[in-house]
Amino acid sequence: NSEEELISWRSGRKIHFQNNIQNLKLERKNKIEEAMALNKNILVFDQKNNIIGIAELDEVLIIKPKVVFNAIG
Repeated sequence: NSEEELISWRSGRKIHFQNNIQNLKLERKNKIEEAMALNKNILVFDQKNNIIGIAELDEVLIIKPKVVFNAIG
């Protein structure tokens, strides 16, 4: 959602959403619980809705990069 988060993502770092759950734009309201229960992979988008990678959403609302497009150092 922010430039700082984008840089963190492109560097392969985890992103925490505990305080910003509204930034997890999942298709259904119960999708967060469903994704956490299944340890499901999710697509990650930048501010312009371009896909920037694939992540795993864990039970404490942290996305862990699995595939990062245009990664940096």
